[in-house]
Amino acid sequence: AQLREEGVAPIATLLHHGAGPAWTDLLDPQFPEKLAAFAGTVAHRYPWISSYTPVNEPLTTARFCGLYGHWHPHERDETACLRITMNECRGVALAMRAIRNVNPHAKLVQTEDFGRISATPELQHQADYENERRWLSWDLLTGTLTPDRPLWSWMRSVGVAEAELTWFMEHPC
Repeated sequence: AQLREEGVAPIATLLHHGAGPAWTDLLDPQFPEKLAAFAGTVAHRYPWISSYTPVNEPLTTARFCGLYGHWHPHERDETACLRITMNECRGVALAMRAIRNVNPHAKLVQTEDFGRISATPELQHQADYENERRWLSWDLLTGTLTPDRPLWSWMRSVGVAEAELTWFMEHPC
């Protein structure tokens, strides 16, 4: 109530850097649906909030949770990082759908770290990969990760089903 009295229009962040509820984690296949249910509950409780960041910096969070192992669930492999990114992005899309069922004018305020990587010639291949991957969450959320993009074939080669990727193209956020 005090925020409203002071004229503050918050941006509600539902998950910040992997710190989420104990009853799920970012690798849980049901995480997107669970986040959407939580988002709907928040929107019903605070129908006056009109700006949301369902997941802060999805790829950054995925790297620290699934690739570097620093944050829960403390995994350290590329597949876990990718799974987390996809779960978070699907969760963002479903959360915004749930929020907009309550407040049709709610806005998505998405955040991500788009830092550019530079390298010596010996590691240029890694820098090229990192510079392409930095757009992954954005490409998924906007439905622009298509079969002609470099990460499409890489994701398919590590076991991501085509249907999972086309879901994002069919449900841009």
